[in-house]
Amino acid sequence: MKFAEKMVNKQKERYMELQRKLEFKSISNKEEKNSVGSDILYDNLDLQENLLLNKMLDCKERWTNGDKLKQKEFMETYINITCLKYISNDFYNINGYLGLDKLKQSIFNILNEANVRNLNVEIKSMVELLRMKCFSDNVNLSTNKVYVKNGLITLNKNNHSFQPVREFTIHLMNVNYTTSRKTPKKWLNFLNSLLSPEDIDILQEYLGYCLIPLTDAQKSLFIIGKGGEGKSVIGKVLNSIFGSSLVNIKIQKLLTNKFSLAQLNSKLVIFEDELQDIPLREIDTFKSLITGGQFSIEEKYQREQQVSLYARFIVLGNNILKHKNCKEPSFQRRLLLLITKEKDKNRIDNPYLSNELIKEKDLIFMWMLKGLERLLKNNYRFSHQDYMKERIENYYKSDYSKVVESFINDDRYIKLLSGSCTTTNDLMAQFKKYCSDNYIEYNGDKFSKELPLLQEAYNIKKEKIYFRELNKQLWGYRNITLAN
Repeated sequence: MKFAEKMVNKQKERYMELQRKLEFKSISNKEEKNSVGSDILYDNLDLQENLLLNKMLDCKERWTNGDKLKQKEFMETYINITCLKYISNDFYNINGYLGLDKLKQSIFNILNEANVRNLNVEIKSMVELLRMKCFSDNVNLSTNKVYVKNGLITLNKNNHSFQPVREFTIHLMNVNYTTSRKTPKKWLNFLNSLLSPEDIDILQEYLGYCLIPLTDAQKSLFIIGKGGEGKSVIGKVLNSIFGSSLVNIKIQKLLTNKFSLAQLNSKLVIFEDELQDIPLREIDTFKSLITGGQFSIEEKYQREQQVSLYARFIVLGNNILKHKNCKEPSFQRRLLLLITKEKDKNRIDNPYLSNELIKEKDLIFMWMLKGLERLLKNNYRFSHQDYMKERIENYYKSDYSKVVESFINDDRYIKLLSGSCTTTNDLMAQFKKYCSDNYIEYNGDKFSKELPLLQEAYNIKKEKIYFRELNKQLWGYRNITLAN
């Protein structure tokens, strides 16, 4: 029997032994209901680095000749043990995402222990050989499976089943499945202080939606607030759960830099922590990404290629995206808008909250899984649809006040300066320029209506003022002037 076949058989034996140990059985929601109070702990199935090292050294004679490395034999042995693959310019193994640096470190540890000479040369050569040998452009993505550290979750419309087995995936969640009846108390307390009950339901479903590689719901999620509410904590928790399947990127950069789109390849989540308050020049790419499908991407020094993108947007900020066509139904129906509660003035911020929530990530994941199951039962229709439709319509009805406020805060056009004054006509002309520069529909009547409402917030005052240079008394505003 060939050595490669022997290694495969050893892997199978390891899994069979683990299955017997755990009394290999699928856990469905119905079975859990019949086992109240019995928490089953499933072992993490990661291939640990020390185990890999020992397995490789056990067969050292096959891939070494004294202190010389037999490259072909080393490569075959390493691949058979780790299930290594090279996908979308990155290395993955049975533990999920590996990356180039960790691969080099892994090879170094093995060769160093085996006393192989010319380490630097051998490692560089081996990495290049593995790129070619492990290259794969045909990734089998399953939309009814969620992969976790201690096994595999299979979904259907009514419930889910769990098996403590490991399959190769590029989307391994950094969590463990648990049958525990416990709830993520700190996480739920945090959400209750941040969002309304309806918004929490929608968030639960959307985060569950992000666990599988599809875009059937055709929605993007925005969480907005005035700042200081703690919404950025969500990002730290999600980064810990999704790991390499989440990409942090600025929306403006994503939609304007031709190389940025490649960062979405093989990702589940596009996360933006602080949306810039700058109107978009084009929005078609954003809408297409929400829908998903085939895209032409290009990496530096690489040829263009066609890939399937399915990452979902989770965007935090003080405002939603701005564009001259943002009031179109085709744009608005792709949005889910969650609005944070006002920050409690008596609240004492906890600087360790993120770390405390991350300790609950297994339970948070199970909470997300329930949201996904609810979404599947409703055929990818999110809860509280009428509530969400009304909120988005109302948001855009009052949106011109946000445009005027953004104008006042943009120091390229306006300076808030105590003792200064500017005529209303000059402010209106500057606002018209701002709208033209930022592709915003100009409306002088709405500007005249909204600006006086911001007097108290920005310490500006509308009144008749004598302008010496014009030798006239005109309507204007104090404590505000045009930027040079």
